[in-house]
Amino acid sequence: CHDVSDKEGIRSNSIYSLLVDDRGAVWVGHFQAGLDYSLYQNGLFQTYAYPPLFNSANLSIRSFVNRGHEKVIGSRDGLYYINEATGVVKSFVKPVLTSDLILTICFYEGEYYIGTYGGGMMVLNPETLSLKYFAQGGDGDAELFQKGHIFCVRPDEKGNLWIGTSQGLFCYNKQAKQIKHFTSANSQLPEGNVYEVSFDSTDKGWIATETGMCIYDPASQSLRSNVFPEGFVHRDKVRTIYEDTGHDLYFIREKGSLFTSTLTMDRFRNRSVFSTLPDNSLMSIVEDNQGWLWVACNDGLLRIKEEGEEYDAFTFNDGVPGPTFTNGAAYKDDKGILWFGNTKGLIYVDPKRVDEVRGKVRPIVFTDILANGVSFTSSSLKYNQNNLTFCFTDFAYGLPSALLYEYQLEGIDKDWKLLAAQNEVSYYGLPSGTYTFRVRLPGNEHSEAICQVTVRPMIPWWGWMLSILLIIGIVAFIRYYVWKRMRRLLPSPAQVVSTPAKDISGKEQVTERPETIAEQPEVISEQPSVATEEKYKTNRLTEEECKELHKKLVTYVEKEKPYINPDLKMGDLASALDTSSHSLSYLLNQYLNQSYYDFINEYRVAQFKKMVEDSHYSRYTLTALAELCGFSSRASFFRSFKKSTGVTPNEYIRSIGGTAKEE
Repeated sequence: CHDVSDKEGIRSNSIYSLLVDDRGAVWVGHFQAGLDYSLYQNGLFQTYAYPPLFNSANLSIRSFVNRGHEKVIGSRDGLYYINEATGVVKSFVKPVLTSDLILTICFYEGEYYIGTYGGGMMVLNPETLSLKYFAQGGDGDAELFQKGHIFCVRPDEKGNLWIGTSQGLFCYNKQAKQIKHFTSANSQLPEGNVYEVSFDSTDKGWIATETGMCIYDPASQSLRSNVFPEGFVHRDKVRTIYEDTGHDLYFIREKGSLFTSTLTMDRFRNRSVFSTLPDNSLMSIVEDNQGWLWVACNDGLLRIKEEGEEYDAFTFNDGVPGPTFTNGAAYKDDKGILWFGNTKGLIYVDPKRVDEVRGKVRPIVFTDILANGVSFTSSSLKYNQNNLTFCFTDFAYGLPSALLYEYQLEGIDKDWKLLAAQNEVSYYGLPSGTYTFRVRLPGNEHSEAICQVTVRPMIPWWGWMLSILLIIGIVAFIRYYVWKRMRRLLPSPAQVVSTPAKDISGKEQVTERPETIAEQPEVISEQPSVATEEKYKTNRLTEEECKELHKKLVTYVEKEKPYINPDLKMGDLASALDTSSHSLSYLLNQYLNQSYYDFINEYRVAQFKKMVEDSHYSRYTLTALAELCGFSSRASFFRSFKKSTGVTPNEYIRSIGGTAKEE
């Protein structure tokens, strides 16, 4: 029913019509209040719940362990223990739980080891459901395991538990009640936080720290950092290490593209996951039973195969509740089901259903095609109708901000380009030629739509042919005219006369000479006329119109601050300014040389700078401030801020003497 406090509710209780379509979406028609509909999701992904006792929806999941009927989930709202076999669900929050940021969870020797940020490490006993501090370290380590940072906890094949901390690396054996502490002082462990410990299929340990990597050699039981070849990632900050079924290793770094290597490091290279994906957005990776690699990012989820030639991108329409995934939180269970930690829940998917769902997708439909801002139906355009806009939809009726397409204009775009949260693409000043525009859901050929448009040249081919023939005819006529003229002016034999002359003997001699020509031959000078080409001006707006619209735009944005709305679209802005989307797009792209999103995000960045200088907002986290400024995700905020200022938000805050809250 209608509730003024519920933004996702219906707008009126006067319901006059109702429809449930073939996809299960509910359409509600109101009396004098328009049409509402429920957002479509195809159900490929599910958010884990154990009703009615537990539901992970809208929980920010940082870590989890899935042991079939028994699950332990770490979130920003506490630690949860779920046993579906016994029907037991228990949550742990502060002060019993020492920290609300749970970085890692590991099952070891019948208990769960919980590593936190700033709260040390705790141990959960599933039999008694009691939570206690880990107290097996030396006297000097007590404070670390109660108040320090525990980044990763991993068991090896020999019954040891490896613990990566802010004060080095620990190797703990519960049976022998022994613990060994590795530091940069007593071993070749690189300095800084130990973020990752991963054991490969040969029992070799890969240790990643804040300043580099080392390898644990089980034969010598020592750490070695001098075994890496030149060009490897052993000096980078690696956050996740994963081995696939082909025994290739994948390294996810804090900055940089995905790095792959063989176990022996004889072959390694950087690998691009997706041409439009930022290198620093990778969070976790897992392989399914069909050989696809699933890559979770801070701005989406992908699966790739065959060096990225086959790929899929998953969005809200597939059941993914939010675009941001958490670091290292990816797992494949015994049934082949994939699990991912997301900022809006613990989600899972059966990879075998992907092709089935992708095959049922509706093809994309072109809703309009504009030339110079005007709709047209003919596929052949005049030479000056070369500013094209393609509008389209997949009729999914999902979350508008989660729209994801890829497009390509053959002859202009070399590769597919990603388009997020929009459903139109514009090209300006296209030269004459035939163009094929393609658009589809990322990697999905079943959804592809094609439109072919021809921009005719100013002079058609037959016009050029006539011009060439005319020039050839004129040249031939001039040459013929000159030849005839010169021939007419040359002396003929009849014009030769004899005049008497006397030799030395006094006799007359006859001397032949040509008759004097009184007139000189006429010089013929011909200059071909030069056709003057008329300049065509493609601007739909004059200079004065651009200035007036720009002034109106800036005044409105600075006064009304529409940019704090994360769902603000160009059409909304154009309506507020009483102009068309095409005119506004032309103003931004052609007059201001700026994209719509760059223009809006600059105001959001400026709003953020004002807020961090205001003590009223000092208790807010970076993510909360970014949302107040209108950014739809933490990832887009960081990209826009770095692009606008050249520094990260944290670096900016430190430059003005402030301290940022990361989470």
